[in-house]
Amino acid sequence: MSSARLRLIRIQKRLYRKLQDEADALLGRPNLAIRRYLSRYERDIGTLGGRLAFFSKEDLVAEIRRADVTFIGDYHSFAQAQRTALRLMMAAVKPGENWCVGLEMIPSHHQGDLDLFQNGQLTAEQFLVRIRYREEWGFPWNHYAPIFAWAREKGVKLIALNRPKMMFAGMDSRRLGESELLKRDQWAAGILTDLLHDSRNETRVTERTRPQALRVIVLYGELHVSQSHLPFQFRKIARAFIGKPPSCISIHQNHERLYWRVASTGRQLRTDAARIREGVFGVFSSTPWAQLQSLISFMEADSEAGDDDHQYPRTHGRDDESDDDGSEPDYHTALSSYASTIAEFLGVRMPALDSISLRTIEDADFAESLPSGSELSRREISLLKKLVSANHRFYLPGIGVAYLGSPSLNALAELAARCLHRTLTRSRGLHHGGRDDFFRHLLESTFAFFGSLLINPRRKCDLERDHSRRLRELRQKADESHPDEPRMREFCIAFLKWDLACIKRKSAPAFPIQLDRACMTWATSAPVVLAAEEAGKVVGKRVHEALISERVTVEWVRDHLLAPGKPPSSRLPIYELRYLEIAEALRGLPALASKSEVL
Repeated sequence: MSSARLRLIRIQKRLYRKLQDEADALLGRPNLAIRRYLSRYERDIGTLGGRLAFFSKEDLVAEIRRADVTFIGDYHSFAQAQRTALRLMMAAVKPGENWCVGLEMIPSHHQGDLDLFQNGQLTAEQFLVRIRYREEWGFPWNHYAPIFAWAREKGVKLIALNRPKMMFAGMDSRRLGESELLKRDQWAAGILTDLLHDSRNETRVTERTRPQALRVIVLYGELHVSQSHLPFQFRKIARAFIGKPPSCISIHQNHERLYWRVASTGRQLRTDAARIREGVFGVFSSTPWAQLQSLISFMEADSEAGDDDHQYPRTHGRDDESDDDGSEPDYHTALSSYASTIAEFLGVRMPALDSISLRTIEDADFAESLPSGSELSRREISLLKKLVSANHRFYLPGIGVAYLGSPSLNALAELAARCLHRTLTRSRGLHHGGRDDFFRHLLESTFAFFGSLLINPRRKCDLERDHSRRLRELRQKADESHPDEPRMREFCIAFLKWDLACIKRKSAPAFPIQLDRACMTWATSAPVVLAAEEAGKVVGKRVHEALISERVTVEWVRDHLLAPGKPPSSRLPIYELRYLEIAEALRGLPALASKSEVL
């Protein structure tokens, strides 16, 4: 194992243990029954001493399509867990096939309300009130809403699986625990058995039409999908009522020990899944500490909210790269923690961040009250407002403001890296104009995304084909995320095509003329800065992969991304030259996978 990878894993493990201690303090020690349930889950994962079989997304989808029932572990507070489950559903289900999706989050006695909502006879707000969503489930609705929208669009029936709480209301709390978890497993297993039994009877009755056999995907709590728990109860009950038990597989998400095992091989960046043993898989869509952070953030927000503070979350779906966790952690503490982790790995000094005024989307109007002066000109303040409206993250040391935008682990890690970059490179201004300033923004974004990948190595970004696809949608009258999005996408595509040519050739071709002209014009400053931001993510991802694969060293990263900029008297295009040196060093790296190709 390379020294850089080994050091990074050690730092990440320390971050995980710190968050685990914090989560344990918030949760308290579980009772003996819960510990027994947990220990069986851990035994099912196994010691991981054997050889793992690595799977691509396509391989895993093929396994789902072969199984009668697929159990996917759900980490309720973590939006990425629900996004990953939805991606697997979307890939597995083909038009005209017979599929259902079972959900833990809906008590079974609300199946009628669920059907009304999916049929468009209830609004989302009415549905959430009827099923007492906040009281019965409480995790952010906007994490789950895209699953409901997809199922409605594709005609996939949703099945309510959870055991109604009224069935154990009034029980002595000391009796709740493993027995209740077991009863919930049995309850869901019974519903699934009835579903498969009825489907097979219908198939026999209408044999001439030869309808396709029903297949089911179940999204249920991570511990429950252990082979000893819900899948065991399902096989047991199905064997009694159906005869030959249906085939089933379990998919766990971002399990700690499995993640560290794969990370030690360096394959965690290009491996979607691994088979632990027959019928049991683990997927890598994020990191174990990202899941823990989401739980801590959710619990802290929940404990601080009063009864009047609990509004139902948004009911519409979001872009799949949005990672809002629906909660409000201590942003300053998280920002400092991530900055410290990045600084420690790179061997640079950790700047003091306590005095930073950290702003989020909740107070995005702060730019309206900024006076023009020595630090920001009137034109820069105008640009700043456009960047805020586009959810662009930045740190301006001159006025002591860091803008986080929509809060998330990825956003905090990226902003932490920006704070490091601006402090160590002594960069202060917002925008100076000109082509070399485009490259200054590009290199800052490169380091920001690279730094966020040290915290979350599975983070994704748009490649040139993703920007082209989105631009086609915009030209077909899709809603813009912000007014400068079309131009930003055009400039980004132009640069990424040029960037690819730089990597493939020994000498750089001519810089794209439309982007070169835009760099010189203040009227296009916002789309230029945003294009540099998006393009820098691609370069940052390549730098991260080059470091993990030992193509470059930590010292190389410091020299090319953290060295101070050119002195005021210099006329050399220092930032463009640095980019060209980076492109030369990254020549020959394997092509990056599109976010549509991985989990």
